[in-house]
Amino acid sequence: MRLRFCLILLFSACSQQTDHNHSDETATTSATGVTWYTHIEPLIQKNCAACHHSEGVGGLDLTTPETARDNAMKMAVYVEAGAMPLPAANPDCRDYKGSEQMVLTDDEVQHFRDWADDSAPLGNPADAPEPIDWSQSLEDPDLKIHLPVKHSVETDASGNDYRCFELENPFDAPTYITAFDVDLDNAAIVHHMILAIDTGKNAGTYTGDEDLSDGWYCGDRIIETDWSLLHAWTPGQLPLEFKPGDGMLVNPDDQLVLQMHYYYNGSEPLEDQSGYLLKTASEVDRNVLMYPYGPVPFTIPAGASEHTESASLTNPYFDFEVLGVFPHMHWLGTEYRAWVTNEDGESTECLVDADRYDFDHQSTYMYKEPAIWRKGETVHTSCTWDNSENNPNQYNHPPQDIEWGEGTNEEMCFFLFYFTAL
Repeated sequence: MRLRFCLILLFSACSQQTDHNHSDETATTSATGVTWYTHIEPLIQKNCAACHHSEGVGGLDLTTPETARDNAMKMAVYVEAGAMPLPAANPDCRDYKGSEQMVLTDDEVQHFRDWADDSAPLGNPADAPEPIDWSQSLEDPDLKIHLPVKHSVETDASGNDYRCFELENPFDAPTYITAFDVDLDNAAIVHHMILAIDTGKNAGTYTGDEDLSDGWYCGDRIIETDWSLLHAWTPGQLPLEFKPGDGMLVNPDDQLVLQMHYYYNGSEPLEDQSGYLLKTASEVDRNVLMYPYGPVPFTIPAGASEHTESASLTNPYFDFEVLGVFPHMHWLGTEYRAWVTNEDGESTECLVDADRYDFDHQSTYMYKEPAIWRKGETVHTSCTWDNSENNPNQYNHPPQDIEWGEGTNEEMCFFLFYFTAL
């Protein structure tokens, strides 16, 4: 079972037993000055509530002071260990929209520890912050597209269901998507979503199933190699809206596909018919493309605890503006990095880096300020994997050589860049 789900299960199981490290006498006063209303509630709203709300995929509602106090020590342990928030790109490399929701500063981590050690005082309710709308849904979308059917979710032994669907293409003329957001039907079980165009117009045919009306299992081909990705979403991610005049082209004969990743540990039958909210335009000034790049092929030796593969691509054309990136590996990935160097080999732009990777928390990082990839400059990409027995995500015992491939028992290293010509 993968680390992400081990953490959720552990956290949920632990929550059945309260810490009882607080008392009525210390319910409001604080020796350190850290209280729920002044310090912890804002952090929960900002960094945790996207998953850990009453109907969230995190499985534990931490938005109420009572539940948070009961789990104060556990929260301190998790944030100190770096297990929560889940791994995300380092904003010091290149800051991205929503980065403040993805990471905690050292001072914020210390707040959790001080609060737990001080018996989780509540403080003064008058100091409670204004609610933070971490969902921030897209304003005024002009199009909604959803799963073709109400899907009955059937998870495997680890609680996962990967399901892909062909969506009805609503366009009768070339159209540009200028903004993306998700429209969740059953938010408690939706773990991630990927919207793409299958350029071969043969999505799912590799399964051999004649009836694909209710989708097809796609856990062993997370992303088909002929997919052109439009958008990827995970809980807590902000809507993606290009600046005015930019958009991604979808033609009327394109085959639209949507991958749903569900996570659910319960036994009650559940259904979902989630989809996307879009803004569109018939014309734009600049066509935004998403281009995947990374090393292909490669082999990760059995037992290697730090195996790295790299690739470089020089720009022979003209200057590009890089708007964001979606880094993608599979279960054994641990680190990734992408950057730009000039013709003298000097680094000019840091595009993305992370020293931790979680297959179940992949995200699209849209830059607050675009990067520039000039003619003659080179983009470098690098991924690292742990194929040792010590990797908690290891699925081969003993470890085996891992080849590049589409299946989750294989590995990839792709950086899917949003870019446009300057």
